[in-house]
Amino acid sequence: MALKLKEVLAKEKAHVMSLNDLGKLRKKMGVSRTKRFASFAASYPRVFNINKDKDSVLWMEFTDEVEDLLEEEEQFRKHVHEPWVVGTLQKLLMLSADRRLAIDKVGHLKHELGLPDDFRTNLVHKYPQCFKVLDNGGSNGPLLELADWDPSLAITARERKIKEESCEFDDLIGENTGYGFRIDNPKGYTLRKKQREVMACFQTLPFPSPYEDASGLGQNSLELEKRTVALVHEFLSLTLRKRAVVNHILHFRKEFRLPQRMLALLLRHQGIFYVSLKGDIHTLFLKEAYEGSTLKEKNPLLDFNSRLGELCRIRKVETVGSNDAQILHGQKDKEGQDHLLANNEKVHDNDFDDKEDSGEDEFTDEEESGEDDKGCNEQYADLDDGLDDPYTESSTDLDDIRP
Repeated sequence: MALKLKEVLAKEKAHVMSLNDLGKLRKKMGVSRTKRFASFAASYPRVFNINKDKDSVLWMEFTDEVEDLLEEEEQFRKHVHEPWVVGTLQKLLMLSADRRLAIDKVGHLKHELGLPDDFRTNLVHKYPQCFKVLDNGGSNGPLLELADWDPSLAITARERKIKEESCEFDDLIGENTGYGFRIDNPKGYTLRKKQREVMACFQTLPFPSPYEDASGLGQNSLELEKRTVALVHEFLSLTLRKRAVVNHILHFRKEFRLPQRMLALLLRHQGIFYVSLKGDIHTLFLKEAYEGSTLKEKNPLLDFNSRLGELCRIRKVETVGSNDAQILHGQKDKEGQDHLLANNEKVHDNDFDDKEDSGEDEFTDEEESGEDDKGCNEQYADLDDGLDDPYTESSTDLDDIRP
């Protein structure tokens, strides 16, 4: 909720809003009616201030410390993150078959890519050398088209990593062919002889760049499956946290030429990907980007939410008096002890991550009902924010992968 309030207040011109106006946004923010904004803000004295004007109207605003953090974030987004977003959008368009995507579909990736709020109205028009906006009059709305192909961008993160670090990815068959993916199978994960042979064949197939035309690959072929895995691998590599809501990927099924049983394909390659289920939302993680549940290379933009999280860890505490509990907001007691405690309350790092906006993005593919959902790695359990994982550690049937 702290992040939701930060996003709402940050959009206001003076970063201030009345509690009455905040109350009107409860449904949009996903905040229950029992949650009192004033009490919540008072719990985080290093983040929010509550002031009363001459008409006794209560207003919420940021503290000076948070205002400084927001100014620093704004400068970072403008001078560092924006060029990165432009390059990422170009690569996303280069992955699509027609080099164009519906802008509204791209908008679903706002949190995954760290897109600015005005990317539809400003960003895509700011770089005409990179993008064209087409009004096709269709149901999907305006299209974002690649203005010019940039060969320097048509290099996958995997290829770049191999070139820079001379990495050996083929852990499964123990050969450095340059074709295989890094494999991190779940604990207890076993393959029968036939499955092992199929996977060895998959690993030794030439690596098909997802930036190249795939129209010549046979339908249901192992070559096409490897190309699909390569595309999803690259897609996740483009995101801030190397993860994405599965349904956000499926929005681009036609544009990326993804198979119908996409979830089943992902679960066949659980040594490469980790599929999490929270509520009815499937989230896909790129395993090699994580050490346990920790992201190995953190995008600098994420540091700002982490720093906000640190401020949110400074909480008010209750001191029990003779009659009732008294809430203190950082005042000193008689012995000079500060009543701001760090890490005394249960505050999770993930509370300050950008949350994927589920909205209309429910996982609706009937054929992907989750019956094949098995084989997750327990060392990644923390990625699910502590929720029980519906998957079990067992062998996944690879018999339907065609060599």
